[in-house]
Amino acid sequence: MKQFFKTAVLINAMILIIAFSANAQTHIYIDQTNGSNTKETAGTEADPFKSITYAFLVMTSN
Repeated sequence: MKQFFKTAVLINAMILIIAFSANAQTHIYIDQTNGSNTKETAGTEADPFKSITYAFLVMTSN
């Protein structure tokens, strides 16, 4: 039973590490001068958001 518990803990830790690693690689671009806060804005380098507040709202609503 102890071995099963250790394996379960290890698997859960690996899943958390992978999940946090995937989120850490997301890039959101903000440009207060040339950006746009519309539904069509992608938040990429070529199509940045205008404000960090709008970017946060869009990214957390998905």
